Amino acid sequence: MFRRATNYLVLLLLIILGLPACSGESPRHIVNLPTRTAYPFLTATTRPSDTPIPPTQTPTPFPTGTSTATPTTMPTDMPTPTPSSTLEVTETTTQEGAAPECSSPPDGVFGTLFAISPALRTSLGCPTAPSPNIPPQIWAVEVEYQPMERGHMLWLSNVGWYEGKVVYVMLSDGTYRRFEDSYAAGADRESGGPSPPEGLFQPVERLGKIWRIIPGLIEQIGFGIEPQTSALAQMQLYQYGEMVYLPINQIVFAFWRAQPDSWTVFQLAEADSDNPNNP
Repeated sequence: MFRRATNYLVLLLLIILGLPACSGESPRHIVNLPTRTAYPFLTATTRPSDTPIPPTQTPTPFPTGTSTATPTTMPTDMPTPTPSSTLEVTETTTQEGAAPECSSPPDGVFGTLFAISPALRTSLGCPTAPSPNIPPQIWAVEVEYQPMERGHMLWLSNVGWYEGKVVYVMLSDGTYRRFEDSYAAGADRESGGPSPPEGLFQPVERLGKIWRIIPGLIEQIGFGIEPQTSALAQMQLYQYGEMVYLPINQIVFAFWRAQPDSWTVFQLAEADSDNPNNP
């Protein structure tokens, strides 16, 4: 009887303390799973809605590394954008409507293009950085690139300082779309879709997945006019867009966040296709 009373007493204490009464059962703990935060660049600040945007143009797709490439240059009458107040960028203007004088102007190829094209400076704004205490810089980026029948496709391993893999789809009407890369080697198929005509090429892997799954994209952009290539590239972010330099092809893509998003390409020089380290 004493033992039974002891058991009742233990059971009563367990009920009062809120502990499980059954032996061998451990208390349950509620664990809050972390939520995924979207990469900031996927919702990057766009131009103010009342700001004029560069006129839509039709860049000419070209096979890289050939003498028939037709460069697409910037128009000379692009309006000056109104800087976004949310960006930590210091700039001044020499006169009304003049191109901005950035406190940290771009270097290298990007600086050369800025120097020869005031329209490019006014349309992209000044270089940006992850923090006001860090000067803007050029970021290394891995790319996979393929010129298409009616545009270009470009995969980036990161967008500046953001660690997000994306695919740019540049259409021949001068607009582009950017997609988060979800390709997983081994889980996704490497190729597929319609077979290309003779002399053309099917995008594969990362580019191929976007090419297949985006409705209507195959009809819009067509097949590749060359096989896709992997290379090292350079990138810099600006107030209203970004630029990507592909040394192996000697081309620079410029992108503007606008309504709609637009792009153009600069052919700097004839690329030496036999030298993969061509600067």
